[in-house]
Amino acid sequence: MGPLISSPCAAFRDSVRSFVAEGRVNRLDGLALRITSLWGLDKQPKRVDIGVNKATWRVGGYWLSSGLTDEKDRIVRSQRLLARLSEDFCGVIAVPRFVPVDSGFVVEAHGRVWWLTEHIEGRQPDPSCQSDMEAVARGLSMMHDLLREVPRSYSVSDDNFEQLFRYGEQMVSDVRLKFSSDDLAVARHAAEIVVEHLGLIRRSGMQITHGDPSNPNLLMDMSGSRLIGALDWDNAHYDHVLSDIAVVAQTILFRSHSDEQLDYLREVIAAYVSSGGTDFTIDEVLTSVIMVLFEAISHHGNRYVLGHGSYEHVGDRVANMRIVLGLMNR
Repeated sequence: MGPLISSPCAAFRDSVRSFVAEGRVNRLDGLALRITSLWGLDKQPKRVDIGVNKATWRVGGYWLSSGLTDEKDRIVRSQRLLARLSEDFCGVIAVPRFVPVDSGFVVEAHGRVWWLTEHIEGRQPDPSCQSDMEAVARGLSMMHDLLREVPRSYSVSDDNFEQLFRYGEQMVSDVRLKFSSDDLAVARHAAEIVVEHLGLIRRSGMQITHGDPSNPNLLMDMSGSRLIGALDWDNAHYDHVLSDIAVVAQTILFRSHSDEQLDYLREVIAAYVSSGGTDFTIDEVLTSVIMVLFEAISHHGNRYVLGHGSYEHVGDRVANMRIVLGLMNR
């Protein structure tokens, strides 16, 4: 067995820490009730499962979140970025607003950090609805245009698209992941495709990106005509805008259940471009999806070898690479 990959990737650290928190559900619920009094709230917190890296509760018109104390710097950086974006976005796209207490925006108590944000109204986009995803693309183009003016110093995460791809490229060869020789051949070929396209992917330059514009983190108006909110900026970083587009493309390819995936994806890319976004080719977008799949292998692969995750979340990524490679050959 080979050693775990040593890297600064925050996703690796978060995946391990999350399992420490999972064993404290009942205790955390009790602590959450006590912590809400610091903000003068008297409603019962209701636990909501929205991810593995933090605990979250709905408290009336607010969201209470909690993580381990070594996450404080990331949360402070997130608050700083969102404070700026709430002004820069000027009501066009809503972002979470941190609610202050006497000690600031982040409370340290009971060996954890706690923060409160205001609720944002809206509905999640439906990946099977093309008009929803085109609205997402137009909104993402507007976000990228506004984020272009935000200095790199406002990054929340220090990771980037290429770095995470390289971690996954290394991780896929770990014998503990049990990839077959055919799987490894597919992964190696996919990695070669990425390397060939890196020059083109880099041509749009670097800027602050959202980091994870998956459908749970996006909100639309009830008519589905436009994107009105963007949540969870914990992974916002200085990167290629294709790193965000790849997440949207992955949603279309693997969650829309469309029989015409390429046509659907082309229309969504066209909506992004028509709103002022960079005009990427379909192969550039598909290559970026492969990079996201390698990133997932780095994240879920490390969880699996540590005994904290299902192999299904790892093995499926190479299967998805096969699908993407097949689309690139059409």
